[in-house]
Amino acid sequence: MPYGGIETWQDIWEYSLVLSTTVSFVVLSIFRRRVQRSLSVAGPRLAQTSAKGDPSDITETTSRRPILWQVLTEEATRHRSHLARLYIFSGIGFALLLSAIDGILLYGLLDPVAAAMRFAMVATYCSLPLILSIRIIYGRWRPGLALLGIQVFAILIIELLGLPQPSQSFREPTGNAILATVFLGTLLHPRIRAMGTLAAGFFVLVLIGMMLSADWAVAFLWPDIWARVAADHRTSTVLAAYQAIRAQQDSDPSMALGRYLDWLMSAETQSWSEHFLSIILPIAAVGTVVGLGIFILIGWFLFRFIITLYTRKRYTDQMLMILGGWIFFAVAMIPLNTSVSLFVNLAAIATVASLIRFGWRSLPRPQNPCVRLLLLRSFTLGERSDRLFQELASLWRSIGSLQLVGAVDLALSTLEPHEVLDFMRGRSGRQFVHRQAAVDDRLALFDYERDLDGRFRSNVIYCVGDVIWQYTVNRLIENSDCVLMDVRGFTRYRSGCLFEIRCLAKADDCHRITFLVDEVTDRSFLEETWFAAAKTSSVEGTSVVRRLRFVSEQPNDGSISQRIIASYCT
Repeated sequence: MPYGGIETWQDIWEYSLVLSTTVSFVVLSIFRRRVQRSLSVAGPRLAQTSAKGDPSDITETTSRRPILWQVLTEEATRHRSHLARLYIFSGIGFALLLSAIDGILLYGLLDPVAAAMRFAMVATYCSLPLILSIRIIYGRWRPGLALLGIQVFAILIIELLGLPQPSQSFREPTGNAILATVFLGTLLHPRIRAMGTLAAGFFVLVLIGMMLSADWAVAFLWPDIWARVAADHRTSTVLAAYQAIRAQQDSDPSMALGRYLDWLMSAETQSWSEHFLSIILPIAAVGTVVGLGIFILIGWFLFRFIITLYTRKRYTDQMLMILGGWIFFAVAMIPLNTSVSLFVNLAAIATVASLIRFGWRSLPRPQNPCVRLLLLRSFTLGERSDRLFQELASLWRSIGSLQLVGAVDLALSTLEPHEVLDFMRGRSGRQFVHRQAAVDDRLALFDYERDLDGRFRSNVIYCVGDVIWQYTVNRLIENSDCVLMDVRGFTRYRSGCLFEIRCLAKADDCHRITFLVDEVTDRSFLEETWFAAAKTSSVEGTSVVRRLRFVSEQPNDGSISQRIIASYCT
């Protein structure tokens, strides 16, 4: 019986998709506008020397640690490959668990051949989210296309073979698995992925709580409900007619079916049904409302608890997105419309999550200390900056931290779970700095420790006003081991990166600096700007020449992040 429009588990994951997508899009759009509005406000004026952004004004310097530059590319690639294998094998194990649960619940051990065929079919469909996991791990779609081709081929074979289904009462997984995977991809869209899967988990919990609370309220009060129903004179008449149909079923089943249909459509049965619903629906409605309030509180505390675990480095953003997607998929693929199926599927998720955490300990980790990469870019590149950040972060974070000045172009890609919570609680103002002292305090809070999976985190700072931004750029240069300057589209007529280039030219020679260029980049103007700035500093011209490293965007393939890292190793 539907309570509040929720009748099956399919209703739950469909409604949770709509709610989580809508809420995530609205909240993150507000956050993006908040970033845009805050960064457009003029900051307080500083001393004239700091306004010029002269690095000589900064007295504190970062001690340089020994870094094995020659092995960074190998270390980063190997560590990411180990993580990919861990998550892929965990996803395969998750698919096998779901398919085994499905086969046991539907067939048990009475028909092992049918159960094995069903197992193969469900395992294929339940492995579809693996391509999304690979997309999260590698920061692009291409590595997962080969796996997707294998899955599509297996699905076509299954459909051509026409494997038998147990009965019409059990939901066919074909369409639901494909739809759930597509919808899950929606939750991982760049516009909403910062909180998409977390919001989906929250709304799944709330909707499940609403449905179970309605069922529990009815079950708890069922003796009183039935006493009120039995006291009505229509109950005895309707039950007597039903008993007569059951008695006729053994002698003439066809006639019994016709009489049963007539009994359902009779005025007496319809009147009794309305009376029964008038008693049970208000109780279910009260249970739904109470469950909604209780499970919203439970979901909120659980949401905060998960973010607390993330803040304490017990979980990573990568695992939260992948595991959240699997939880969403587990609810979508419940084979039976019972609470037992739900808890069994969630137990499978908990088992896989525990295995992943255990697998983290056995991963070989790079021996280098955290290598701090500063990413400087033009804020007008938009989507191109976002794609570069996703791909570069997927590889670089295995060996070090990414540092950057926050802006609208990467506001959602760099947003972390605890920052989402701060924004929802109205505390996002501490992410924006207005004074020099606040910049230094923010830099002191940057995270340079490995997570449990061996990866580092990105560190972002939002600056209010050009003066603070200039000071921050110089402080980040001093606080970094190497710099990637994205100058794609840089020309004499689109020279939005002049300040950063001049700061890099004036910086000391301890940095390794690489310029990412494309076919539009005016390299001669870049070198002219560089040498002009270097002449006003103490840097010798001979050392400047060695520091100009260029990596071309072309060919625009999956090796661009490896080529960037390799440029620092020469």
